[in-house]
Amino acid sequence: MSLEKQLVRGAYGAAGADMEGIVAKAQGEMFSDIIDATVDVAKAQGAKKEAEKSEQEELQKQKDDLVKGYDTNWESIMKQYIDDGGLPVETWKDATEQSKKFKTKHDACPIGKEGDLCRKEAAMELRGMATEYSGANDVLGSIVDTQKKINGEYIDPETGERVTLNQSNYDSQSLDGLERKAMRSSLTAGNSASRMKNDEEIAWMKDEGIKNCRSDECRAKIRKEIENLEKTNKFETGWDTPSHGFISRNDDRLANLYTFTADKVSLNILDRKEENEKDDYKDWDMADTMYAYENSITPENIASIYYDKVTGPSGILKDNLKEHPMLKGASYKELGIDRVGGDDVIDDDEIEAVIQALADPKHPNYNFKTSQAVAAEYMALNENIERTKHLKRNGLLEEQSSFDPNAY
Repeated sequence: MSLEKQLVRGAYGAAGADMEGIVAKAQGEMFSDIIDATVDVAKAQGAKKEAEKSEQEELQKQKDDLVKGYDTNWESIMKQYIDDGGLPVETWKDATEQSKKFKTKHDACPIGKEGDLCRKEAAMELRGMATEYSGANDVLGSIVDTQKKINGEYIDPETGERVTLNQSNYDSQSLDGLERKAMRSSLTAGNSASRMKNDEEIAWMKDEGIKNCRSDECRAKIRKEIENLEKTNKFETGWDTPSHGFISRNDDRLANLYTFTADKVSLNILDRKEENEKDDYKDWDMADTMYAYENSITPENIASIYYDKVTGPSGILKDNLKEHPMLKGASYKELGIDRVGGDDVIDDDEIEAVIQALADPKHPNYNFKTSQAVAAEYMALNENIERTKHLKRNGLLEEQSSFDPNAY
């Protein structure tokens, strides 16, 4: 069986022991293929619906297989980290070798006061190296602890209490979530690495940069840039991955590998329901309700609001958007997003692409204000459903509401 077929069928077990990153590289290439194919499907016009559906189902299957593979890889990394009590032995061996280089530099300094500055610089570099390895250990440890909280396995060392987090469906259903899974699964022992941050850029400038210059002024400028790069060249640790290149332990992406459910939004809905029922929804107003929900939706929680069941009893917003009144016969201009089809009207076969633009903050046509407004109206409509139920249940509905709770 070819490696590609193994990937498609979810045979990722070898990745945990894959020191050369062959499986990870193939996964990365396949991930790129799926992104390209997904975009092509979204933009395809005039294709037969059954054929398009079949293609989308196949792409979904491939994506699901990749998710399983990345999760399997990460479970292996997590297990090794826990078993080793931190970064793997190979990393600490590398740290020992690196420390020898700094010691050699330290020992080569002139004796006496003449070499004091030299020895001080060498000692500072050694401490910096130790900080880098310790920092990499802390970064991976933090990611492992987050996963433990999601798995319900984390016990707070100070309080002795169990701490849990709920992961959003966004991480397994969106392409952005899939990429972050891919990055997480690449933090293997075999990919653990160190480097001097500017070495590659310095080497390129000394070779190609100088070579491409046609004047003394240009060459002088390049030499100045090389000098500045050498002055700021720092030792750093991280992971040298086939799919994402060198990932420094200071890379901001490592602090955002998970999306969590918008639990506060869900609790706010329950609190509003309880408060409203105390006075039988007296003075309840749709516009005020929409405004209140709009203020509760932020760039940080909006992905979960679309992908998770946190917006009320009517299910997941993203899944229910096809029946949303704002999309029925609406125009792209009204929604404030770039059009997908040949005209400004959102046709039935274009709704899925529009939903992706509304639900996924990483979509090229995404507009936060538009997505925020759609979600706020949906949540307000859900609240009106609960209002209507309460009033009917208590015989307080004097006349038929103009809102049909079964329509959405």
